Amino acid sequence: VLFAMGAPLASWSRLLRADWSHWWNQVPPVLQILVYLEVLPTVCRLLNFDRHRVRRAILAGASCLLLLDLGWSALGIGLVPVATAGGGRLAADPVDVLLKSGGPVAAFINVLAGCAIVTTVIATNLALQTFFADACRGRRKGSAGLLCALSVAIPVMISAMSPGIFFRAIGLQGAYPLTILWGCLPPLIALRMGLAMRSRLPRAKLALISLLLAVAVTSLAGRITTDLSHALG
Repeated sequence: VLFAMGAPLASWSRLLRADWSHWWNQVPPVLQILVYLEVLPTVCRLLNFDRHRVRRAILAGASCLLLLDLGWSALGIGLVPVATAGGGRLAADPVDVLLKSGGPVAAFINVLAGCAIVTTVIATNLALQTFFADACRGRRKGSAGLLCALSVAIPVMISAMSPGIFFRAIGLQGAYPLTILWGCLPPLIALRMGLAMRSRLPRAKLALISLLLAVAVTSLAGRITTDLSHALG
């Protein structure tokens, strides 16, 4: 519905313009798309650890997420012109533009935002429940539930006291925890387990895993260098 209403208003020729001056600063927020992988243990358990079913579910979910992200980015660029003195930035937030239009478009965006928040909270809560259930195995029965409630309540309190910290936290999380957890560790684990040697094309698989590890390590090292240079002036 949102794309159907916004597409006629968009100027698609704006997609032909490219400005890479801010790409490095946008890498950490973009890596937030990998947050969905935190529900992987839950998906594996729900599908009885059937490798083929899990692979299909992850591939389908990741493809839908990628298409939605690319589609929304394209729609936002098409709806909002680039600021003349903004260094390549958009003149306004595409969401604000659609909200100010009022009517069913604004109502749909509010519903969509609410659904996005709820699904994120549910996914995070399921992942935390799985983690704390494993961590508290053999202990008092209510320990996992209590720790899970605290892990949700504390971030909610912090965000309520300082809403602006949310965007800084997104950048920090993407730059370090997500890069390490979903960028560096999976290739390292694959190399340690020798998964490449078990495939039909071991050399190609090994090269791909090594490339993924090199990209993740380079991104992490570059972000550390950038943040240190900013901190030291």
